[in-house]
Amino acid sequence: MNIQSDQQLKSSQMDLDLPHTTTSTSTMVNDQLNQTIDVLLGSIQVLNDDTQRLSSETLRTQYLLQYISENLSKLKLAVQETNTSVEGLTPNQQILQQDLDSIKQDIEDKQAVSYDGTLIWRITNV
Repeated sequence: MNIQSDQQLKSSQMDLDLPHTTTSTSTMVNDQLNQTIDVLLGSIQVLNDDTQRLSSETLRTQYLLQYISENLSKLKLAVQETNTSVEGLTPNQQILQQDLDSIKQDIEDKQAVSYDGTLIWRITNV
């Protein structure tokens, strides 16, 4: 009978230890789950922050793109106006070049005077 009572005593001690072990294991699992949840919440917060940052950068980039597009249109218009002005100046430049060539020819003609010491007088309206 002693053997049987020892077995019953051990069995009842195991029954008492089993809930304690289960509670201890449950606590450990619960702690691990809480840690995992904390890590996930931290990761979600980082992702939310990144999303907000990317949204604001996207908005800023859209404004810059719009600004650049507007300035590009203005620049194209200014280039067209400049080209028109240059085309208008081209005939004037050609006329000025002809006048310059004519003046050069006059100067060359006047320098074609003889330098042998003989003076030639031109008398007009005689």
